Amino acid sequence: MTKFFIVPTWFCALAIAANAWAITLPEGVQGFAPVILTRSSAKGEYLLFKPTGKTTEIPDGTQLLLACTGKKNTMESVKSGKSVKSNTLELKCSSNKFKDNNNNQHQLKNLVCKTIPSSILRKTSNKCSKNRGKILEAGFELNKKFY
Repeated sequence: MTKFFIVPTWFCALAIAANAWAITLPEGVQGFAPVILTRSSAKGEYLLFKPTGKTTEIPDGTQLLLACTGKKNTMESVKSGKSVKSNTLELKCSSNKFKDNNNNQHQLKNLVCKTIPSSILRKTSNKCSKNRGKILEAGFELNKKFY
């Protein structure tokens, strides 16, 4: 009876590993890491990446938008020392690799921002402290959109 449970579990784990890529924190990023946004389809909306643990699996086909927010902040590759010449880089999880729109492969740990990405505080209309204060949300602004 024990063999019945071991074999299906082994195949199930293999199937999950074959269809996903993973981001491991903090090892998977370094230096001034860019803000990571994800979306599951080309027509979907980007959402702020929220790790589910030390290692978060990214399904095949997921798109990432890496952003170096803040004035004059650009992305560069630690491995090559070359600038990406932009503050954003779109990647897609394809065949267990992160590839840009030109099909170049990238590793997250090699992509860093020139400076620490800037965050902002946004005032909400939600009140707190017996209506004497307002709740602020911390996040990032990219292309006039708050994340």
